[in-house]
Amino acid sequence: IHGESTAIVMPVELFGSLFDEIERILTSSGFAAVFYNAGKKSGAFITRLLAERYGLKGESLTLALFQGTKAIGWGQIEEFSVDSERYVGKVKVQRCFEALLRGHRKEKVCHWTRGFIAGFLSQLFDTPVEAIEVRCLAAGDELCEFEVSPKI
Repeated sequence: IHGESTAIVMPVELFGSLFDEIERILTSSGFAAVFYNAGKKSGAFITRLLAERYGLKGESLTLALFQGTKAIGWGQIEEFSVDSERYVGKVKVQRCFEALLRGHRKEKVCHWTRGFIAGFLSQLFDTPVEAIEVRCLAAGDELCEFEVSPKI
């Protein structure tokens, strides 16, 4: 049980093999698109759930998300500097689970996480935003960094 929900615990390597097989079937660009959109839906969903279930909003909602992602092993938010009026900024994540499970790559691989960030912030700000990954642990950077901007 995680909070009031049933949780599934799986070794990160199992996710890695699952992601690799899905990417093989969809190709890299198809995988990126599917997982980014799935991440957006997931981020928006968990934001609504936390807001409704616990009456959270604004900074307390953001803090709950940070604590939750760290507690379940998705990664640790190292820096969160997003302007809530202009909808621009960056999010830095240490030990991002996607980068850890995808191994050493030439390209950035955290498509679900960047989607999750975009979905969370879109729901939090009630306006569509996008996120791109500019640094990635799997590609040799010291952490994963995502830039956020309004959706065009």
